[in-house]
This record gives sequence, structure tokens and C-alpha cells, in this order.
Amino acid sequence: MSSTAASGFALPWPVLARGPAGDEPGSVFRLDLTAVPAAARVARYRARIVLAEWNVSQDDADTAVLLISELVSNAVKFGTAPSATAPSQISLSLAHAPGMLAIGVSDQSVGLPVRRPAGPDSESGHGLNLVSELSCQCGFFFPGPPGWKTVYCVISLQAGQEQEGEIPA
Repeated sequence: MSSTAASGFALPWPVLARGPAGDEPGSVFRLDLTAVPAAARVARYRARIVLAEWNVSQDDADTAVLLISELVSNAVKFGTAPSATAPSQISLSLAHAPGMLAIGVSDQSVGLPVRRPAGPDSESGHGLNLVSELSCQCGFFFPGPPGWKTVYCVISLQAGQEQEGEIPA
């Protein structure tokens, strides 16, 4: 995972929200969650609804939901605020522009994400490796309020793969 310095959201967020020159702005979705085990399930459910509204193909939506699940699960497990007495907060952000989707999960830990080698029989350690393999870009940055970090990935969306019922332009 690479680090990207940032104030506010770093790339790819502004690029995706703006969209290509002359086009309408891209779509952005944000969901705040409590860092509890059910957060990944809630994030997957809400993301499926949003991705369907954005006409993301089923294959791309499946990939995005898998990556969302991995990033949110990691945030729940490792993203606890220092000396927290209650569950921490996490935030899921999706940014959609033609041909790409950025996924970001922010948590209240300044601990850096670490990719670990994981064997085929390992029960953990596969998450960030999977994110790296299935995305065209991934990394992390420290977006703003002290004590928060964002782990993100970008996936390329399949061109010409509209959902069933949509007429290609």
C-alpha cells in the first residue's frame, strides 16, 4: 500500500467527484458507521443499493462489495481510536465517475495498514492482498481531523456493461 499525503480528500476523490472535463460531476456516497462486527454487512447492503442506482454492472458491483467488506472489516478490527471506551466510528465513501469507482474507508486510528503474507490455509491476512490484486490503485492517507486515516482503492469499471434493462447510448 502506498501513502498519499493529503489535506481533505486526496486523489482520487477530487478527480472522481469532478469527472472528466465538461462532463457532469460524478456521484459521491458516504455512510457513517459504528465500528462493530455488523458494520461490514450494513456497508455491503447500502453499497449494493447505491451501485445499482449508479448502473454499475453486476460483476463490478460484486467486486466493489467484496472490497468494501474487506476494508470495513479491517477498520472494525484495527481502526479503534486510541484509549477508546466506546466503539469507534468509521466512514465508507464511494466516488463514481465514468469508468471508475473509488472506495474509501476512514477510521479513527493512525495505525498504518500492513499487508501481511498469508498462506492458502491462513485464516487472516488476505484482505489487503485481495484489495491490491482486485484494484488498479490502492493506498492510504491522513485526510483531516487528527487521528483519522483513510484506506482506499480504485477499480476500473467495465465499459459497455450496463445493467439489465438499460439501453446503451
